[in-house]
Amino acid sequence: MTGLWIFIILLSIALFIVYLDFRIAASRNYPWIDHQSNHILKWENKNYTEELDQIKEELFRYPHEEITIKAKDQIPLHGYLFLSSQSKQTVICFHGYRFNCFKEYAFLANSLLKHSFNVVLVDMRGHQKSGGRYITFGNKEQEDVACWIDYIINRFPDNRLYLHGTSMGASSVLLSSTHSLPFQVKAAAADCGYSSAWDMFELLHHRIFHFHVPKLLSLANLCFRVFAHTDLHQLDIASQLKHSKLPTLFIHGSQDRLVPMQMSKINYQACSSEKQLLIIEGADHGRSFKTDPDQYLKTMLDFFSQYH
Repeated sequence: MTGLWIFIILLSIALFIVYLDFRIAASRNYPWIDHQSNHILKWENKNYTEELDQIKEELFRYPHEEITIKAKDQIPLHGYLFLSSQSKQTVICFHGYRFNCFKEYAFLANSLLKHSFNVVLVDMRGHQKSGGRYITFGNKEQEDVACWIDYIINRFPDNRLYLHGTSMGASSVLLSSTHSLPFQVKAAAADCGYSSAWDMFELLHHRIFHFHVPKLLSLANLCFRVFAHTDLHQLDIASQLKHSKLPTLFIHGSQDRLVPMQMSKINYQACSSEKQLLIIEGADHGRSFKTDPDQYLKTMLDFFSQYH
């Protein structure tokens, strides 16, 4: 009888760990992991807060508005629209896991506005002012990309649209590129996107959570299936890219310590649409534009200019 109780207690502890692991990985508002993005930027530049404040001040000098739309599952999705004078082209930007749109995109957005692009900075579901209880690593986010496209087309039907995603945002954009998109969507840029949600889930445990027990991770995936309606094993971006219809620029930093550069190369090889690969030497995860802004911007604008 004692052995049975010990088994029940150990099983209960294991199930609690699995559920907690799922909640930490997928739920919004976990301060410890949300602060990891701050640590990355502080390591790069001790004055990053001041830099961000300055560039945001520049951004908000442009005509702008806050936008809220509805996702297909009716959660509110929030974003910021910045308008360049008389522009007929718009870039919609999707940030990465546990980041936010300004930390990820403030500098690039400012450059795009100066080059006569309107810019939409999106709060991904489960982040900042957008709704949603769970982050789904691209599964529901790809549907959110389509909702933002529809909104911008309704607002600006004669605009050319371009998509840009970083990390999880990049993988969400890549998944959306495999569906039939409106003709106004001309091309996409995918910066340091992962090729497999499951592989990324394992890497997060290795590099951020410092915890990796395969059987427990599989049980955590069961929690994803039950609570977030997402099977990470089935979310294979590279295999889906054989159906891609959107010209795509793949970007990755050579020194990425979170998402291996090889993942973008796998995505690039799998992609069936017109494509280009840009490797930024010396860049860490999501820092390619900050590392070499001139090469990054020129390559991306040259790529976009091929598709009107």
